[in-house]
Amino acid sequence: MKLFLDRVEVKILNNVIFTEFCNGFKDTSPKVRELTVKSALLLAPKLNEKNLNEGLLRSLILMLREKEPAIRTNTIICIGKMLPFFNEGTRKKVSIGTFSQGLRDSFVPARTAAINGVLIGLKY
Repeated sequence: MKLFLDRVEVKILNNVIFTEFCNGFKDTSPKVRELTVKSALLLAPKLNEKNLNEGLLRSLILMLREKEPAIRTNTIICIGKMLPFFNEGTRKKVSIGTFSQGLRDSFVPARTAAINGVLIGLKY
């Protein structure tokens, strides 16, 4: 994915590829959904503000309700690492919602990821 993103034009990424990328969040295969979450972190720095703060974020927030605990955990980790890319208002809302939900998760690694996310969020 990294090699691909280094070669694609930002305009094409935002106008064409991003829409198709978001379909990965809705895939029937849990592995595809998980890989989509993980690769979102690579995509974030190249997205325009609308795609990042609305489209990608909306998809990631939906993944927090995923039945697969590993996907929920990776989503929390991904959002925590993406905090620097969000605008300030979005960063505050996302941090509070994501990490408070993660702290209530029944899956221990998700709770751990939420604690780590809070620590990352304190930097901003």
